[in-house]
Amino acid sequence: MTPPARYRGLVDGFPRWTEQPEPVLSGGRDTLGEALGWLETHLSWFDPSVWQRVLSPRPFPAGPLLELLQLCEVAGRAGRPCSRLLDRALPLAVRLVRTRAFAAGLHRGDALFTYHAWLIALLMRFGEPVDELAGAVERLLDAGVRPSADTVAALELAYVIDLGGWRGHLPGAGALYDRWLAGQHLNPFLMTDNECYAFTHAVFYATGFGVVALGGDVSAAGEVARLLFAAKVAEGDLDLGAELALTALLAGGPPSRAAWRRVSGAQRADGAVPGPLHRPDLLSGVSGPKADGYLFGTCYHTTVATALAAAGLERAGAPT
Repeated sequence: MTPPARYRGLVDGFPRWTEQPEPVLSGGRDTLGEALGWLETHLSWFDPSVWQRVLSPRPFPAGPLLELLQLCEVAGRAGRPCSRLLDRALPLAVRLVRTRAFAAGLHRGDALFTYHAWLIALLMRFGEPVDELAGAVERLLDAGVRPSADTVAALELAYVIDLGGWRGHLPGAGALYDRWLAGQHLNPFLMTDNECYAFTHAVFYATGFGVVALGGDVSAAGEVARLLFAAKVAEGDLDLGAELALTALLAGGPPSRAAWRRVSGAQRADGAVPGPLHRPDLLSGVSGPKADGYLFGTCYHTTVATALAAAGLERAGAPT
């Protein structure tokens, strides 16, 4: 299936508009800027010690901070360098990776190895001095730490390896994506939410979040992503919907404008985008740290996902 002419022509992995489209956002709001502002205001919650006072512990405590730095990396390539946010986020990340707990987690070489390596790779990307930790990642890769080669986890690690410059340990992301894709049905009418998330992540990693073009049957992947995006937003799942918006963009063309307006239109006045678990009635019944924790815990990931999609749209030249 040949995509419409305005979807053709990939530049750095993102499709460029070749004709003037109608605006993808309504009301003149800066979705990306407002989301980044909210994340900066709530940066203290990305510290695992603060998170765990109110919210449930995570298997990889620095996970939210990792997601934030990845957003900053993508937003920077879209012309939004996130300087003020990074001024506060990077010292926190450096402090975390220099703890004994982080070093112990890295050297276990278990299912969380990729996330340890990813955080180190991002710090290297932002010019932080983490050479000793980077060397430890290299040695663990040399020792054979890696997941099965036909999984999204392998694609994820391949992306991290490329980001950190630890090449030669896995096939390229393109080959791994083709291998993963061969085992998928990608039937949008049968895919579970977990399969949808796996699909979005596979496309993110295969393209380096938009650095290179997607391989395989791009038009088919794009059609699946666009259909799923519209469906999930119609269901009210803005979290998965935002990820699918970026997936559709990376797989060949801009997502549904009407569905994107619904995502951007859900952004609160403070810049947060509510996630599937967010309930305003529950928020109104608590106060103080519990209220702050509930707001952050039920909004931060969807806000990050929406900001990633908005950054992709900006970089693709879609007017926002």
